[in-house]
Amino acid sequence: LECPTYSTFTTCVPACSPSCQDPEGWCEGTEVPATCKEGCVCQPGYVLSEQHCVPWSQCGCKDAQGGLLPVGKTWLSRGCTQRCVCKAGAIQCQPFTCPSGSHCQPDATSTDTCAPDKSEQCSVFGDPHYRTFDGLSYRFQGRMTYTLVKTVDVLPDGVEPLVVEGRNKMIPPFTSIFLHEILVMVYGYTIQLQTNLELVVNNQKMAIPYKVNEHLRVTMRSHRLYLITNFELVVSFDGRNNAVISLPSMYEGLVRGLCGNYDKNRRNEFMLPNGTLTQNLNT
Repeated sequence: LECPTYSTFTTCVPACSPSCQDPEGWCEGTEVPATCKEGCVCQPGYVLSEQHCVPWSQCGCKDAQGGLLPVGKTWLSRGCTQRCVCKAGAIQCQPFTCPSGSHCQPDATSTDTCAPDKSEQCSVFGDPHYRTFDGLSYRFQGRMTYTLVKTVDVLPDGVEPLVVEGRNKMIPPFTSIFLHEILVMVYGYTIQLQTNLELVVNNQKMAIPYKVNEHLRVTMRSHRLYLITNFELVVSFDGRNNAVISLPSMYEGLVRGLCGNYDKNRRNEFMLPNGTLTQNLNT
């Protein structure tokens, strides 16, 4: 008898083998056979998961209803007082408070979410013109790729790091510069919203609509691409020269770039990563 990976042959298979659902292998209520039969059992440190032997660390966690949560899944408790994660078969929770600019919002499921109090928009249009989150309008004709939005190095718990860049390009026969592409880096993905309404994710062209998971998706509506996250970041691009970035209020004062620092002050929009102000947008 040839046994699958991470399992070995035995002349007496236990009545109930340890599994992700039943780590101890008790199988309460299962009738114990009168005689042994030969077969395969998982090696030490491995348990059954859908008829395959996997390391215990890859097992999910049992929820209150007896279902299995995948490893790495995170959620907030009722009232958003704890942030929980499934790690190696165990649910670990830590005290949590919704970040400034957001509030706890009841969910239809057994978990709640932090919802933004509001959102503000930054727009890029024409050749190109910019309007920041704080409402400052200006024109900038750089021919490179520029940071529109980038979170600061230290963020409060519950605020996801992100980067949004705009790639400018001269498009013949025009001599002016136009927005050519939007790049978004979030959740470990690099998403490119390109001309002709094409989508590239981690250097691979993807069909639209595209959904990574419940955290991130890209759709098309009225000839515009929309990147939408679960924390209500929305980036739209018309595939030509117009983009709109909608950023929730928990990011107030936590971003830098050509879209400004989102702190309700138009006079300090052009701030460098080190916190100093500049009037030279090519810096």
